Amino acid sequence: MTNPLRTGLFATLREMGAGIEELDRRLEGGEDVADLRVRAGPLKGMEVPPERAPTMIDEYLVLAVAALMPRA
Repeated sequence: MTNPLRTGLFATLREMGAGIEELDRRLEGGEDVADLRVRAGPLKGMEVPPERAPTMIDEYLVLAVAALMPRA
């Protein structure tokens, strides 16, 4: 798993239907990192659990853009 303080966006996007895979997990510079494989696909709306907020605080703008994408 990558840094647990940064993974909320990935969890949320996966729950929305995004195809996100973590590959080649490893330790670099003292932090857990991974390469990502992301596949395009339709997303569905959802409510983000409030307890997830601290794990995606810097990523809300990315989530907002994803939420604007048309559904197939």
